[in-house]
Amino acid sequence: MSSAEPDLDALLDELEKVISKLADGSAPLDELVSAHEEATRLVDTAQARMRALMKELEQAPPQPSPEGRGNAEMQPSPEGREDGE
Repeated sequence: MSSAEPDLDALLDELEKVISKLADGSAPLDELVSAHEEATRLVDTAQARMRALMKELEQAPPQPSPEGRGNAEMQPSPEGREDGE
C-alpha cells in the first residue's frame, strides 16, 4: 500500500463521521448533498481497497503453519497400539 492510499480503518473512520453528519440532518441542504457525495466517494474507495486486499490474499503463497500446528503427521497414541508398546 502506498502512502497515497489511505488504509481501510481511516476510510471507515471518515465514513462514520460523514454518516453522523448526514444522520443529524441539521446541516444546510448544500452541506448534506456534499456530505452524501463524500460518503459515496469513501464507500467506492473502501470497496476498491477491499478488492485489492482480497486479490493480494488470493495471490499470496500459503504460509507454513507454526511448528506443531497441523503439519505433523498423525501418529497413533500408545493406547491405540495393539502391541501395547
